[in-house]
Amino acid sequence: MLHLLKENGLTTSQISQLVSIQPSLLLSDAKKTLLPKIEFFRSIGFSCSDLPRFLSSNPPLLSRSLEKRLIPCLDFLKSILLEDEKVVSSVKRAPWVIQFDPRKNMIPNIELLRQVGAPQSAIAFLVTNFPSSVLNKHTRFAELVHEVKEMGFNPSKIVFVEAIHAFAKITKSKLESKLELYKRWGWSKEIALLAFKRNPTVINFCLEKRIVPICSLIQILLAKGLVKSDLSSSTFLLPGERCFLDKFVIKFQDIVPELRNVYLAKMHLSGLGNAVEEGIWNFK
Repeated sequence: MLHLLKENGLTTSQISQLVSIQPSLLLSDAKKTLLPKIEFFRSIGFSCSDLPRFLSSNPPLLSRSLEKRLIPCLDFLKSILLEDEKVVSSVKRAPWVIQFDPRKNMIPNIELLRQVGAPQSAIAFLVTNFPSSVLNKHTRFAELVHEVKEMGFNPSKIVFVEAIHAFAKITKSKLESKLELYKRWGWSKEIALLAFKRNPTVINFCLEKRIVPICSLIQILLAKGLVKSDLSSSTFLLPGERCFLDKFVIKFQDIVPELRNVYLAKMHLSGLGNAVEEGIWNFK
């Protein structure tokens, strides 16, 4: 077994990690049980460099039945995603997606999306990028679909499934606390929700590490009349650090030189200052 794993690119430390988590593998028949699984993962597109890291990080996969679990799960994923490349991408993001019976939650959840009008492209986007979302218990997933529809998201748009993913990761109490912060900053609850509709994933931004530094900076721009406190200012909720800095810091740095220091000070308080300063602040 150890020889087989080494032949397939696993290092001594990776094998040690794999065996320490799944010691039963030492009793496995290498050629009859392990080799077919390794060959199967390679057949769907795992590269020689990716596979050792993937297997050593997810030892339980090598204990799953190839015929009863791995092949049916991956075949189902391919029926949704159509391309092996997307299947591999999905599995890399959530390896446990192929450890569970798809009939239990995944298939009913995807069928529900179809029933409410989500197109194939949106479903494929969700399964490729946020596969853990479709593993939610069906009752919980149905609640999320209902909540997102009630908020006015259009099932025919990609943003609908993005919202499902975003709201699956946040409790109602945390949502209310974030909406309250926006209220103190000057937004109504309705405006905040409209901002979320533009980019639902921002609902999961960390208050201390992302929202507070951003709001502090925006308050300065509001006071100077450089941005408006209406829906148009919801563009501050941009997904990437670089996008935000380009649009709201670098753009106004000559007019408001203190923006850089204010933002960095807040980021230092959240423990991210050095990373921001070293990795992003290259204005000229």
